[in-house]
Amino acid sequence: MKKLIKVYLKGKNVNCVGLFNCETNKLTILAGSIIRKKVSPNFKYNRKRLSQIGEYCKDQGDSFILIKDASFETPSAAAKFSLGYEVNGPAYWRTETNDSLKECMQKQKNKKDLNS
Repeated sequence: MKKLIKVYLKGKNVNCVGLFNCETNKLTILAGSIIRKKVSPNFKYNRKRLSQIGEYCKDQGDSFILIKDASFETPSAAAKFSLGYEVNGPAYWRTETNDSLKECMQKQKNKKDLNS
C-alpha cells in the first residue's frame, strides 16, 4: 500500500496540491497552492482559518497563496481551510487519476484485504 498519495483540490480561486498520508490520515497542502479568500457567512472555523492564513499564506488579490507547507489532521480540515466552507474532504480531494480520495482509500483497503 502506498504511504503517500498526491491529491488535488480545484475550484474558483482554489488550486491546491497536497500529500495524503494513508497511515496517519493527515493531509499536507504544499507551498505554492492557492486557497480561496472568500468564506461562507456561516463557516464556524473562520477564526481558526484566519490564524492559519496569517501563519501560512500571502495575499494574492482574489486568493491567498501558501508560502510554506501546511499540515492538517484530516482531509476535511485541509479542504475547509482551502475552500472556506464546510465540506467532506475525502469526497473533494482528487488523485492524479481523478478518483476521489475516498475512492482511492477504499481501493487500497480492498487490495490490502486481498493480500491478507
